[in-house]
Amino acid sequence: MAKRRNRRRFYPEFYTDEELKRRENVSAGVGAGENTEKNENINNINIEESMQEAMDEVMEIIEERTYETEIPAVPQHSEFEPEPENELNNEIKIEIPAHMYIKEMTDEENIPENPEKAENEPDIPVFAEMPPQLPVSENENIETETKPEIEIAPTPGIISFDREKAIEYAKRWALDRNPDYYNFEELGGDCTNYISQILLAGGCKMDKSSPVNGWYYNNANDKSHSWTGVEQLYDYLVRDKERGIIAAEIDLNEVEAGDIVQLSFNGKTFQHTPFIIDSKRAPSGEVSYDTIKICAHSFDSENRSLDTYQWKKIRFIRILGYK
Repeated sequence: MAKRRNRRRFYPEFYTDEELKRRENVSAGVGAGENTEKNENINNINIEESMQEAMDEVMEIIEERTYETEIPAVPQHSEFEPEPENELNNEIKIEIPAHMYIKEMTDEENIPENPEKAENEPDIPVFAEMPPQLPVSENENIETETKPEIEIAPTPGIISFDREKAIEYAKRWALDRNPDYYNFEELGGDCTNYISQILLAGGCKMDKSSPVNGWYYNNANDKSHSWTGVEQLYDYLVRDKERGIIAAEIDLNEVEAGDIVQLSFNGKTFQHTPFIIDSKRAPSGEVSYDTIKICAHSFDSENRSLDTYQWKKIRFIRILGYK
């Protein structure tokens, strides 16, 4: 089109008769004012149309951008209209089972066995999980009886463990320290040192085969690992061996006076070793933790109910004898 206009500019034969006449009138000054006014009107119309098209394009862009982020209007409610139910307000409520709660002790159970040592005793760690205990009604009086000692068939070469002497020693030194032995209270605890003394009082003989595999005490610097270590004592007692103490792990309902109990407060390793001095059971033969009484060092205790501890793992050990 531009080339055609250029050709018309220099070659009159490309113009029509009407165009040539209009050009002659313009050159003669005829209708100049009229044509000028028309041209101005045409220019104004063209500018308005261009501006309108530009505005329409801008509005289309704005509408496209605002459509994606448009937030729906929230309906207004009068103060007398009830609020519509929101799904977020209908959350599912989960009730925690009662057995997952931390066990709570009564004021009487919180009273220390030895008030004189209460100020110096460290706090007992508290943990959430407790082994299940037998439910006992508050209005039900259950008669308990002491289970007779289990008679162990004599085995050639094995000497019986004297439970009575072991219990007598445990009660005598529960709240005190035997000066014949070093007090390991400041070196990780004295509970297993106390248990080893009880086993010795019950007739068990020391095993001086080695510090690692044996069980003995000469002094604080010359002793086996099992004499003072909780895990090490357990490994020594239940391990098969030609000479030494013979023991086995037992269940709760088999527990009786003269057995050993070990507790794990963190659920990973066992950290405490009390000695059982009494165990009562219901006529049905079942045993509950509150009827087991213990003596222990490190949190020194005498005739303490086992259920006043809170643990994550528990195990019981029966001393069968020694050889």
